[in-house]
Amino acid sequence: IQHAQDLAIDCSASEISLGEVGTLVLKSSNDDVDIDLISKLSGSSTLSDIYVQQLASALDFNFKLGDIRLRKIESNFTSIRITGYNADVDLGFKPNSNFQFNVELENSKGFIYPENLVEINSDETLSKKRMMEGQYGKSNGSSVVIQLKASNVRWNSIAN
Repeated sequence: IQHAQDLAIDCSASEISLGEVGTLVLKSSNDDVDIDLISKLSGSSTLSDIYVQQLASALDFNFKLGDIRLRKIESNFTSIRITGYNADVDLGFKPNSNFQFNVELENSKGFIYPENLVEINSDETLSKKRMMEGQYGKSNGSSVVIQLKASNVRWNSIAN
């Protein structure tokens, strides 16, 4: 599909390739999903790998046993919420992005972020759960909430 305004996809053991999409509600199981440009993505996946070239506005997703890579997130995005377990999450933010974040990682393998762009306001570890709050960039803007178990999280600063 090259162009679509609103899509709802329920798929299993598929290879999905999408061009430009406005809003997508995705329920995915054991899929490879490739998206060039999307405004809003929501849903859930199990054993799926999701690759988004460019996210314009919002993501609200639950991952189980899979990977997500958002190569380029527009600096004026509104919100990102990622929950789940055993996920590898790779997010590419523009250096001029501004957002508040709340990251909770339980039994997780790692959280890598560009230290020169991130200010940590609180960083607590209770038992095997690490909770961090802070901001990326110079001002409050959008929000990023990540709640994952046994996962890797990487934030990259990408060129404009």
